[in-house]
Amino acid sequence: VTIFRNVKDLDKLMCSTIDLGTGFAGEGKIYFSIAVDSISSMLRRASVSSISSFLSNLR
Repeated sequence: VTIFRNVKDLDKLMCSTIDLGTGFAGEGKIYFSIAVDSISSMLRRASVSSISSFLSNLR
């Protein structure tokens, strides 16, 4: 389990997510999950459009 507490930089968060997913793929796993604990916490630090883009890119 990896927990990211700094959500100010959504680009960095996306890169870290992709890096973790790539690591799992290297182990032969196909799927991994992302859990967002609080969108309201993210909204305090980033715009709605950037959060929407982040969530869309996760798909």
